[in-house]
Amino acid sequence: MSPFVITLLLGAALIGLEMVTGTLIMLSFGLGLLGVAAVQYLSGEFILTRDLLIFILISAASVFILRRLFRSRRDVVETRDDVNRY
Repeated sequence: MSPFVITLLLGAALIGLEMVTGTLIMLSFGLGLLGVAAVQYLSGEFILTRDLLIFILISAASVFILRRLFRSRRDVVETRDDVNRY
């Protein structure tokens, strides 16, 4: 099996695993792996440092973007005028 196919299957598996967990982390890693698979397909070769860099960049960016898009109301902290008042 080529590295492209392995990376593509791992990315799809992580996105499928996200349906069970619901934390958006597996989705971010899956998107990172799909980005690596796309670059491997277009270039036709496996370069470890390039692929790791692409995986890290896409995964980190998607974590920040997905957390911002799907922020819940519980994540927002409400402030009060007086901390001693209940």
